[in-house]
Amino acid sequence: MSDNNKIETTLWKTADKLRNKMYAAEYKNIDFKDAVDNGEAFEEKMKKLTFELNEQFEKSNELQIKIKENLSKIKINI
Repeated sequence: MSDNNKIETTLWKTADKLRNKMYAAEYKNIDFKDAVDNGEAFEEKMKKLTFELNEQFEKSNELQIKIKENLSKIKINI
């Protein structure tokens, strides 16, 4: 067996282990249940989601400040 064949055999065996013996024909049955297509354009959806994420980051920062202030009142400093 040539070196290339040995490498190919090793790669296929590794792929078999990683996919837990799932055959390629079974991949078509993977369902993206969490994916939602409401007809909204990708760019618009990303713009909206990015805005919402930034709002959540800001709220998180505000909460962290309040938590640190409250902890410091009881002599716990982070």
